Parts: sequence; structure tokens; C-alpha cells
Amino acid sequence: MKNQKRIREFRKKIDAIDVELLRLLNERSSFVIEVGRAKRKEKCEFYAPEREREIYRRLASLNKGPFPT
Repeated sequence: MKNQKRIREFRKKIDAIDVELLRLLNERSSFVIEVGRAKRKEKCEFYAPEREREIYRRLASLNKGPFPT
């Protein structure tokens, strides 16, 4: 029974984190849409591979696990 209670507590925490992750992903998506609109207005290239690599490098360097890089 003690383990069942711990599992329920962990699941509640996971559920709360999931809600926050969803909120943050939607917030990020809103900014991505705004960048796309600005690029369209300026007739800039939409896909920026160097920016993508920069994001991956930055996140990989910040990741302390256990989530795999």
C-alpha cells in the first residue's frame, strides 16, 4: 500500500508537469508563429538551418539528464 501511495503522488506530480509543458509548448508555438509572420513580411527565408543547430547545441549543453540529449 505504501508504494501505491507513492506512485499516486508521483503521478500527480507528472500530471502537473505535463500541464505546464503543454502551456509552455503552446506559448513557444505562438512565438514561432510570430517569427514566421515577420519573416513572411520581410520576405526572409523561412527555414534557418543554422538557427536550428544553435537551438540543438544550446539545449544539449544545458541538458543534465536523465532526459537523453
